[in-house]
Amino acid sequence: DALWPIFIAFLVLEVTVGTFYAVSSSLRSKYLPGDLQASIMNIFRLPLNMFVVLGTKMTDWYEPRIVFFTVSAWFLMAAALQWLMTVSKAADAKKQD
Repeated sequence: DALWPIFIAFLVLEVTVGTFYAVSSSLRSKYLPGDLQASIMNIFRLPLNMFVVLGTKMTDWYEPRIVFFTVSAWFLMAAALQWLMTVSKAADAKKQD
């Protein structure tokens, strides 16, 4: 009974992650200076890896439903922050015009 909701949630997750990787390169080139891009991305890799380890370890502590909702909340928070960055940058560009 739970197979289809889990499968659909998995597909939604895969689509959002795939979309992120497709969009992230254009965001990087637009908002990060080329000569600092690698350094900035490496600095942010540490917190990202910490989230991955924490999400994986949570499966030992909590039931899968709680872990799924927690990781989903992290994805939603990341999407909201990206949206805020885009809106902020567009507002700054509009002020300069």
